[in-house]
Amino acid sequence: MVNLKQIGRGLEAYRLEDPGRRLPYADSGTGGCKALSLLYPRFVSDPRVFLCSAEEAKRSIYYIHKPGMPLTTETCSYHYETGLPSAVAPSDVMIVWDRLASSHGKGRNVLFLDGHTKWMSESQFQKRLKAQRDAIETKRRNGTANGP
Repeated sequence: MVNLKQIGRGLEAYRLEDPGRRLPYADSGTGGCKALSLLYPRFVSDPRVFLCSAEEAKRSIYYIHKPGMPLTTETCSYHYETGLPSAVAPSDVMIVWDRLASSHGKGRNVLFLDGHTKWMSESQFQKRLKAQRDAIETKRRNGTANGP
């Protein structure tokens, strides 16, 4: 969960550098990896932060992210969520999580918008993710979606 906390601090520093700037938007093809690339090296100085320590096989130099290159699913273990509901308490909004539930047994580590992290069982995670995405879709349909 240390990596997720570092990513969270990087996202907050990114946002605070220019208060009018929103957090980077994810692209659907890489599960947000490309958007997280904006954090390295300025806001997250160690590229190994983007690889979960549970995925040791990928921690070779071949898989370490290089400056100027976008993160990919090979160099990033995490999913970054965008289009988040702004009217929801930051402590309830999941923003970054392990892409693979198998990395940590039968669950995932999750970073919330307020910066706290939590391990969640896969069923708990999926239930919460569905509720979050349903809330996002409702806001989009109502024309009120403008997340962080």
